[in-house]
Amino acid sequence: MYLGAAQSAFEGAMYTFVFMWTPALQTAENKDTLPYGTIFAAFMVCCTLGSTIFSFLVKSTSIENMPVYVHLLATMSMGMVYMLIEDKAMVYFSFLLFETACGIFFPTYGTLRSKYIPEGQRAAVMNFFRIPLNAFVVVVLVKIKYLHVNTVFLICTAAHAFSAWAYLQFRNHAAKATPALPTTAGISTGN
Repeated sequence: MYLGAAQSAFEGAMYTFVFMWTPALQTAENKDTLPYGTIFAAFMVCCTLGSTIFSFLVKSTSIENMPVYVHLLATMSMGMVYMLIEDKAMVYFSFLLFETACGIFFPTYGTLRSKYIPEGQRAAVMNFFRIPLNAFVVVVLVKIKYLHVNTVFLICTAAHAFSAWAYLQFRNHAAKATPALPTTAGISTGN
């Protein structure tokens, strides 16, 4: 439950970001001249960079620890957008950080799902969590005309903070459920 909730909250905030990055970067002066294609291309490069970072991290750290970094980076980057919404350069930098976190998120959670959710039930379990994910995005987007752009990013920050909390709950429960390996201390080898 906690792993699915963490993924659902992260992706809900991520899909909201997809709809909200353009209004967050626009001003009255740059609305017609903002290089949307170049900005989006930079996002995709950062996502690829995140996947590359994953391939290095997975060699040196436990897969169970990697989401902690992902959630902290995502929460921090969305919080920066909320606090610095008028500084468009910092907003753009925060978006690049967030896209890097997304690049780490996808392979990390794919690995966790394959490790902890049995293959026969994986699709059904994860599809169940699409319901709150989609509900989150729909509610935020339906209410968008009543919300300031930085308020939407505050909601995304809260969703990422919840995602981090849910993941930590999952990690704690997974650690308790994993049986300890027997130690060799005190065992006679018969020699």
